[in-house]
Amino acid sequence: MTQIKLPKEFTTYCEALQRNPEKVIEELINQFLAEHPENSEPNYIFLQDFIPPIIEALDESINSNRGPFRAKYYPPPQEEGNVLWFHLTSVLSWWKKTNAEALDSPHLKKELHEADYIIGPKAINIAGKATWCYGFEQPLDNPILPLPENTNIISLEWTETHAPKLQ
Repeated sequence: MTQIKLPKEFTTYCEALQRNPEKVIEELINQFLAEHPENSEPNYIFLQDFIPPIIEALDESINSNRGPFRAKYYPPPQEEGNVLWFHLTSVLSWWKKTNAEALDSPHLKKELHEADYIIGPKAINIAGKATWCYGFEQPLDNPILPLPENTNIISLEWTETHAPKLQ
């Protein structure tokens, strides 16, 4: 049988692997990710960081000519009460244009399905069209959007070409 002379680096590596396999594997993974950053884990935007900018964008677009994305809000004391419905695809498109942080859509959808305060997806009538939306629900005593008092608003709608007028 022919013996193969192994390089010293390989022998040292095998000895290290036997002594502490977790450390060697971690070092290999870190080296691979450093050399191939496209394979590193994405920076996730979590739901609690996703909802407030949506609400802020809608609030800022009231009385303007257009909305940032498709959404519908039923303020209290409506039967649907204090639910903000948003069309995820148009929100993601808006997010890409306005935020430096990338979104991982599958991760976000998983969070939407797991959150207690999210409803849907459900078909909501926005601008005369059934639109699949997720609903963000708050208790009735904590309005999602600040609206003028003593208004009889049943709902507010936003599209990329329309925003509600409250003047």
